[in-house]
Formats: sequence, C-alpha cells, structure tokens
Amino acid sequence: MANRLAPGLEADVLALAGEPDDPASLLELEGELLEGVAVTASPAFESWLVVERHRIAAAVEARLRHAAHGLLAGGRPGEAVAYAARAVARNPLEEGRELLAVV
Repeated sequence: MANRLAPGLEADVLALAGEPDDPASLLELEGELLEGVAVTASPAFESWLVVERHRIAAAVEARLRHAAHGLLAGGRPGEAVAYAARAVARNPLEEGRELLAVV
C-alpha cells in the first residue's frame, strides 16, 4: 500500500518512511502523533493512540541519533550537534546520552 497524499498536502510522519537522503526533515518534527486528539468515547482508539504515540516518538528519537552518529562518522561534528540536541530534548530522561559526550 503506497502512502499518497493529494498535491500540496504533507504528513510529517512520512519523514519516518524509508531512509531519507537528507535527514534535515527530522529536525522539523514537533509534537506528538495526532496531538490534541482524544476520543474518550473509544477506549480502544485511545489505547491504540497511546501505543502509536510512543512508537512514533521512539522512531523519531532513533532516527535523530542515527543521523547524529552518521554525521560524526562522516567528520561533521558541528552538524551532528543539532540532531543530538534534538534527540535529547525529545527524551531528556534518557540515560544513554553517550552521544553528547562525543559531540
């Protein structure tokens, strides 16, 4: 099944589909999946939404860390800082902050 949107429409979650040639779109991702949406009349939907929000947040954080590592490996530590900082900002309680020690 292909993800297709009408011309002029964008979905930021599509930035997580595949390996982007330019990870810069990851720096623009804000908020959470369907932020502000709550369907209290449907506990099943609410449960699904909580799980998907966590899954998407983890995927974004992993992509940010991957981009930072790739930039470091490519000898571009200055560019890696933005990705590492965004990863930490998205999950400030993560104990695995080894990335910041390197950057």
